[in-house]
Amino acid sequence: PDGQVTTDTVRIARAQGRPDKGELKMNGVVEPFDPNALITISDADTGAVLGTAVQIVGAVPTQGEFRFRIRGLDVTPTRVRALSDNLGEHIVDVTIR
Repeated sequence: PDGQVTTDTVRIARAQGRPDKGELKMNGVVEPFDPNALITISDADTGAVLGTAVQIVGAVPTQGEFRFRIRGLDVTPTRVRALSDNLGEHIVDVTIR
């Protein structure tokens, strides 16, 4: 929405899908690290929320890292969105394996 300021940067480093197993795996980084900010993972095309990921402190102390894995999907998304509680977001295509 207009008027909101992004207070962090989210970057999805990897998003891999396995439609034969109904699986999606992702990982990424957030800067600055905020252990209280969840990362909401959704299908970028439909908006369907797939779940949330927590941040852990990264290799660089100012960065957070997140990992997300879900199984049992009827349809594996082709594009995913990661949105931080602090409004940083990143959308990427899923690599299908």
